Amino acid sequence: RISPPCALTQKPSVTSMFNSASFRPAWNVGGLATVFGANFLPAGATRSLTAGDIVGQKVPNSLGCVAVSINGQNAPVVYVQRDQINFQAPALAGVGPATVQVIANPGAPNELRSDPMSVNTQQAFAPAIFTFDGKSAAATSADGSKAIADPSVVAGGVAAKPGDTVTIYATGLGATDPAYSPGDIAQ
Repeated sequence: RISPPCALTQKPSVTSMFNSASFRPAWNVGGLATVFGANFLPAGATRSLTAGDIVGQKVPNSLGCVAVSINGQNAPVVYVQRDQINFQAPALAGVGPATVQVIANPGAPNELRSDPMSVNTQQAFAPAIFTFDGKSAAATSADGSKAIADPSVVAGGVAAKPGDTVTIYATGLGATDPAYSPGDIAQ
């Protein structure tokens, strides 16, 4: 676990950016996205968002001494490892091309920025369902206590029965009602 003071020493590099559920290029404001590259954290280190990271009902714009910037705006970050960052795309004006950068030691004198990478796939909607295995939708019982899945794919998985309420996990569906800004924790 990396925590301040931030002392990352390698310049990060970005190779691609995708929708976190489908790993396809389409992504949208407020949707979960993933950046792949190198030198985000030291080998073997990971950092996941915890309840202690949330301040004022907001997901932080840096985690583990790493930030993601889209068109110069830092994004809420939920997970970092050496070659992958998962984040929520920040609010941007319009759709179309964007520039992504990864920032090590953000705001510090020893800040290191990746070269900017252009991504041309920001859309108004980029729906995708998270999966357990690339094929089976990630779903749980309404109370979240059971995975609704083939037990050969997910240990402990159970089949949904007629009348069951099932929660399916997705991203890229567009604006919510009520509206929430990227990084807000929904009430």
